[in-house]
Amino acid sequence: MPWNLLLFPLLGGFLFIHVCHLYRYRSKRLESERLLLQSASWGAIFLALGRLATFYGYWFSSGKYAAALLGQLVPAKEDPYFGTALASLLIGWLGAHLINAILGLAEKVPFLDLKPLKLRIVERYDNGLLRLFHEAMYTDRPVSVTLSNRKVYVGYVAEPPSDSPHDSYFALLLLLSGYRDEGTMSMVQTINYADKTVINDESEEPSMAFFITLSMTNVVSANVFDLSIYEHHFAPRQMFLTEH
Repeated sequence: MPWNLLLFPLLGGFLFIHVCHLYRYRSKRLESERLLLQSASWGAIFLALGRLATFYGYWFSSGKYAAALLGQLVPAKEDPYFGTALASLLIGWLGAHLINAILGLAEKVPFLDLKPLKLRIVERYDNGLLRLFHEAMYTDRPVSVTLSNRKVYVGYVAEPPSDSPHDSYFALLLLLSGYRDEGTMSMVQTINYADKTVINDESEEPSMAFFITLSMTNVVSANVFDLSIYEHHFAPRQMFLTEH
């Protein structure tokens, strides 16, 4: 096969890991050399599948029709493996969309829980801070976040950073806010948002809630917030709403 045709399976491999939800999270965080190697690895698989598809495709009338149409565009005598290369590109692109469609349908099935799969993807390919936000969101547990200006926010993760490495912001449904004392670094509570949050009885969505969007770069520390420990040891003597 001419070397220039190898660009097709390489592009097919790149499209697969870039579009497929199972690999897109990782591909956007790979260095250029590793991204090229990963694309080439998948491209080799798609090249083999493309060769099988073109070889056995002649057994069917649709395959013969596609080969005749392709022969009018690029004569087989000039590029005998062009069909194989093009098939490898299409297999990579269509395969990614097929997996995404299957995952989309699986999310709508009541007894299927894809949260462990999503957490597994994050755990394998990202840092501890982002894993903490995703785990807290999927397990419905609040987090406590301390910023570089000693400001502290406690709340439920409403929206973690997306799979893009350029997205460095996350959103919290606020429960508490305060600051770290400069001397003791203990939290001083200033506002209890949970007391002000209103939940509609007809739907479990809050009709009045307080959200804040923060930058990951300003986070100094973060941890899962244990409400029982906070109420017993650190909370001021006032009512704290445990539901959100």
